[in-house]
Amino acid sequence: MYIHERTNEELQQEVLELRKEITTLKTTAGKSITRSNCPENISEETSLRLENALQGGNMAWWEMDVLTGGVTFAKRKAEMLGYPPGNFKHYRDFTNLVHPEDYERIMSAMRGHFQGISEHYETEYRIKAKSGEYIWFYDFGSVVKKDANGAPLICTGFVYDITDKKKAEEKLQRSENMLQMVIDNYPGVVFWKDRQCNYLGCNQSFASSVGLKSPAEVVGKTDHDMPWTSTETNNYIKDDMAVMECAKAKLHIVELLRQFDGREGWFNTTKLPLRDSSNQVIGVVGVSNDISTLRLAEQELINTNKELAFQYAEKERHAAELVVANVELAAQNVEIEEYSAELVATNKTLVFLAANLQLVHEKERVNLAREIHDGLAQLLVALKMDIGMYKKKISKKNEAIHTEEVIAEMEQLLIQVDNANKTARSIMNGLRPEQLELLGFVAAAEVHLFTFEQTHHIKCIFKNTVLDPIIQPDQALALFRILQESLNNILKHAMATRVTVRLTTIGDKLVMEIHDNGIGFDVTRKYRPDSYGLIGMKERMKLLCGKLDITSKVGEGTMIRVEISSLHKCVENLN
Repeated sequence: MYIHERTNEELQQEVLELRKEITTLKTTAGKSITRSNCPENISEETSLRLENALQGGNMAWWEMDVLTGGVTFAKRKAEMLGYPPGNFKHYRDFTNLVHPEDYERIMSAMRGHFQGISEHYETEYRIKAKSGEYIWFYDFGSVVKKDANGAPLICTGFVYDITDKKKAEEKLQRSENMLQMVIDNYPGVVFWKDRQCNYLGCNQSFASSVGLKSPAEVVGKTDHDMPWTSTETNNYIKDDMAVMECAKAKLHIVELLRQFDGREGWFNTTKLPLRDSSNQVIGVVGVSNDISTLRLAEQELINTNKELAFQYAEKERHAAELVVANVELAAQNVEIEEYSAELVATNKTLVFLAANLQLVHEKERVNLAREIHDGLAQLLVALKMDIGMYKKKISKKNEAIHTEEVIAEMEQLLIQVDNANKTARSIMNGLRPEQLELLGFVAAAEVHLFTFEQTHHIKCIFKNTVLDPIIQPDQALALFRILQESLNNILKHAMATRVTVRLTTIGDKLVMEIHDNGIGFDVTRKYRPDSYGLIGMKERMKLLCGKLDITSKVGEGTMIRVEISSLHKCVENLN
């Protein structure tokens, strides 16, 4: 085996064996062999072998007298530093050149060996060469001779110039640091695992995503130690094993990744086989990018496209609607002209209604005056005359007055007073029904229907499903007047034999329906301008924010339906 083919460990071992051999020869020569018969050929052969080993391994041997501090060494040691060998007599000549940061460490290592703490003296340090630069030495030695008390006398060893190795290590370290800095500053996630899916390393982003402080804490862990669900863990390991077994990359794996704080995000992951220097697959490397924002943007883009498509369709629809609207507008213009004509007619009707109301008021006054004159006034005149005659009769002292006669006369007077009272009440009920104020709408309606039935011999049925109706006075009066007007119309026009009145509620609305079995009429025909009764009923409902509907068919009778809300809602609507 040639020297340059040997490993550093083999050279170090050979140097130690040669040094021991030389030391043994020197000891033997000093004790049992005279100078004349010293086997110099053996010593020279051993020294040559030692020099060849040191030269090939860029090493040098050394020996130190522990008591005096004197040193002997191979000239190769001085040559590695660029100095002549004569510059070094004492070990301090070497230690004075040691880098200040390394001095205490090598002295501590030497003392530890001398004190028996360590089996060998072994250390690395920087030493200043003649060129002014520091080179690296690997120094290894051990005590080879002790006194009777076990104290060290001779220590021997060798130094190995490891400057190139250190430079290579520093270069490698810088490369590793640079690589680590690059992957740590990479916005995505980077990790690598061995064939057993144990994590060998990662960047800071990955460590942070799983709740750890640094990549070093991830090393040695598996996916089972990560905050994934069992399903996610199995899927990740399955992908890793597939990449390693097939030795092929798996690109763009879009998957949902759970982070340690429970948040989830979408990631685009690529996994590659990790190979050694002989191109053998030894693991897997993964690079993953958070595409949650991208996915959100894509979804927003999809939504935007849908919205644009919808808006386009809406514009198309609006365009079509505009065409239809233009046609309708033309039709509306015609309707407006017709409506204008109707407004003129309505205004005329309102004029007629106003005039009729005045006539009605005058007629009511005349009727009221006639009722008072023909009824109440005549009763009062007759009562006055009877009282006067009775006064004259009882004022004649010569005539005897019998008790029975007085009582009979008083009874006649009371009958006349009672008739006058009834007449007055009838007049007052015509103006404003007394029952409406005293008993409420339901009782007043029942009384009025009973009176109507008795007077006109038309069967009247009242059905009330409202247990406790709350009807405001104005509403009650409007409903009662509509009931009166409806019965008057039935009497005049319907030729009915039965009238049914229903009172019920729908939600918060009070509903009254008046249905007769009369001859009915065609509701599609317009009302006559002098149909003041129907017009009046509708106007009453408008004032109360109510609703009045009339349904009828010829031969099937007529139904009037009135619907009103509570009074406070009506007031709100009016405001």
